[in-house]
Amino acid sequence: MDNGRVYAVDIGSNAIRSLWIDAKGREHKSRVPLRLGADVFARGRLSPTTLRKLSMLFKRYSAHAR
Repeated sequence: MDNGRVYAVDIGSNAIRSLWIDAKGREHKSRVPLRLGADVFARGRLSPTTLRKLSMLFKRYSAHAR
């Protein structure tokens, strides 16, 4: 379904950024500092806490995309 929206997500080692354009052409930006790299560099994987935060963030992003 084409709802007239465009959504992009950039996953970096320090933050997750999103940019979306709504159906009226308005631009929205978000930056959430999750520090994914800190877990990976220290432990070789994401911690359960970071995974929960990441999951909650993607659920929020998904709601915007609908």
